[in-house]
Amino acid sequence: MILNESNSVLDRFVDKAGKLYTLPAVAVEVLQLTNHPKVDVQLLRHCIENDPALTTRVLRVVNSSLFGLSHEVSDLSQALALLGTKPLKLLVLGFSLPGNLFVGMAGDILRRYWRRTLTKAVAAREISETLWKLPGDDAFIAGLLQDVGMLVLVQDFGEPYVRFLDLAFSKAADVGTLAAKSIGFDHARLSARLLECWGLPRNLVEAIGSGRPPATIADLSPTARCLPQILHLAELLAGLLTENRTDLLADLLDAAERYHALRQSQLSPLVNTLQEKVEQLADVLNLELPAGKDYTAVLLEAHERLSEVAADVAADLIVSKKHADETGETESLLAEVQSLGISAQQAARSATSLAAAAPPKELRKEIWADSHAAHAPASAHLPPGSIAEDSAQRSAAVSPAGEVDPAFLGELGTVAASCRQARCALSLLLVGVDRFEELALARGVSGAERVVSFLEASCRATGASSAVCRRVRDDQFALVLPACDRQAAVAIGNQLLAAMRRFGAPLPGQMRPSVTVSIGIAAVTAPPKNFLPADLIESAERCLHASRHSGGNALKSIEIY
Repeated sequence: MILNESNSVLDRFVDKAGKLYTLPAVAVEVLQLTNHPKVDVQLLRHCIENDPALTTRVLRVVNSSLFGLSHEVSDLSQALALLGTKPLKLLVLGFSLPGNLFVGMAGDILRRYWRRTLTKAVAAREISETLWKLPGDDAFIAGLLQDVGMLVLVQDFGEPYVRFLDLAFSKAADVGTLAAKSIGFDHARLSARLLECWGLPRNLVEAIGSGRPPATIADLSPTARCLPQILHLAELLAGLLTENRTDLLADLLDAAERYHALRQSQLSPLVNTLQEKVEQLADVLNLELPAGKDYTAVLLEAHERLSEVAADVAADLIVSKKHADETGETESLLAEVQSLGISAQQAARSATSLAAAAPPKELRKEIWADSHAAHAPASAHLPPGSIAEDSAQRSAAVSPAGEVDPAFLGELGTVAASCRQARCALSLLLVGVDRFEELALARGVSGAERVVSFLEASCRATGASSAVCRRVRDDQFALVLPACDRQAAVAIGNQLLAAMRRFGAPLPGQMRPSVTVSIGIAAVTAPPKNFLPADLIESAERCLHASRHSGGNALKSIEIY
């Protein structure tokens, strides 16, 4: 279940935000009243009327073109009669965000937030009603609330997150994807968890938290897919129109076709009236929006860009360019992503896990240590020169210069920055299956994958709660250990060796274990200010390479200063 997923960083943010930002009393009472099977309409009306500002806001929205009522509604009793209990309840909840979410927030941030949020909310309602032929109330409120987590992150991180947003928007990057790479979750997941804490309707929470990837939505039951699909299309459309991300048009058209067999001609009329409705809604809510391009002109520009690609190669070029853009965005935003990640790692790290840093060293030196299996000769060392000459055996985590996996490098950089600020140690273990090609030939693909799965489970069961485990190639895992010095990392490495020796104990008639691993460890007592995460990766690779050259089933470690 989406809402039950575990993420230590996200859990801490939800816990903190749930205490700092609570729903106004009128919203809590509305939730309590409408949770009963039979809603007392009079009590509901009296409850809402206790907040005159909210009452005025709700009535102004009801009387806007968004609802298209035949005559003006002058009081809540009429609104209840015309709209029904559920739409009015949703409007009240949607317009009852905690006031302290907006305190001290820069005007340009709020204007940009409301432009994107209102566009998504109105688009979701229009898509639901005109294309799906379903009531649009749930879709409207889901769109209105999906980005509330962004406000929480702005308040919590402050300037680092604002800079991150500015740079991401200026480069037309996917904010959610980049944030997830940095802090482990995007703002929509935070929104869903926070709304769940507030007690909002479960279908809204699950739609908001289901995620944008079509594969995630496809895992839902047929009846549960409609709202997430509508919300996904509204998200793409809002990104296209408010952030001028013309590259999203291909994704929008593809998703529309797959979700509901929608054609391009059906989306264009929706956009033609969308901007007017958004601006009218902003007016009745007394919200100031930033100036921007005409939505119809943006859509036309996106169509022109898409039509420039020849029809027979359009899909391939779009996918290729999208991949190249994402890679470039990740690298250009790395500094801001790492800055943002510092606070996230602090939130997830227990105070008791922070170790005092050793005095800084002025000179860099390398200390090698072996922890071999009984069959491995203790004197087996690999000179640095021969390691460099055999770079073909390096993993995808770090290849020759310029080929470091940006996602892994960014993840490690985030943890390193956090450890630097906390002045604690950081260790990296690279654990690889020995003679993996031979193993795959002997056991087949499924047998080899079972070995890798056991290795992954062993890495994740090391007992280090703050560890980050990442599969960096078919036969190799990286284990990032914050607040863990070299000695502790070697102890964990030896535990992994012992576990794999038991798993791959020699079969009758065999002389050597059927499955072994080699481990390379690089540690730094306290990452200095200009520390390069790639140095830690390369040092661990050298150790892993040395372990394999000594016969495998071994561990080597290095400490860098």
